[in-house]
Amino acid sequence: MSGAWPDTAAGFRIEVHEVVGSTQDLARARLGRGEDVVVVGLEQTAGRGRLDRVWTSPPGNLYASTLLRVTLLPRLLPASSLVVAVALAEALEALGAAPRVKWPNDLLLGGLKVAGILLEHQNGHLVIGTGINVKATPQGQPAATTLAAVGISPTLPQLLEAYLLRLRARFTEFEQHGFFAIRQAWLERAEALGQPLRVRLADGLLEGRHGGIDDYGALRVEVADGVVLVAVGDVELVRTQEGA
Repeated sequence: MSGAWPDTAAGFRIEVHEVVGSTQDLARARLGRGEDVVVVGLEQTAGRGRLDRVWTSPPGNLYASTLLRVTLLPRLLPASSLVVAVALAEALEALGAAPRVKWPNDLLLGGLKVAGILLEHQNGHLVIGTGINVKATPQGQPAATTLAAVGISPTLPQLLEAYLLRLRARFTEFEQHGFFAIRQAWLERAEALGQPLRVRLADGLLEGRHGGIDDYGALRVEVADGVVLVAVGDVELVRTQEGA
């Protein structure tokens, strides 16, 4: 690994492991200790994404799960992953990248996935999993890229610290002032706003146009007879010939 890992950053205790099964599992096991902690795995053997999908985790990237104590109204919890996305986007911007956000949990560079977020809520804590492609792309994911591919090569400690500083700041704002300003920051970075998309739902496929997000983080899909709000679904952006 390159660079020295700090013991703490932005009020989070940092623990680093060479190889782990899942950083998310280790972070969850630290619930109840009364601290905010980040578990980093330089390599994961049992990583997973949303909906318990298996996630390959090659060395060279940043895999971290953050245990964060929060006090949020239940109606605001669904927006938490979008708050994380804004914080992570700001961290990458500080390093020279120009990421876009894709609802609900991806960051893109040039239309290709560079980072993903997995968020769980348990006992007044958020368990926030983040995977950032620094040098390698996951096996079997052709629509992915890396920071190195656009000439950005931070050390993993630098990247983690930049992210944690912005995560702490954005969640402090979220708890104290709500989602309004963060929603605007998300919309400013939204990929394919106003463009066609498909959303795979539990009971079928929804097609329409990307209408942004509502005041609580739900996706707004513009259809012929109005707007459909989506709380859970997989989004596929439909690239038009002009914007492909």
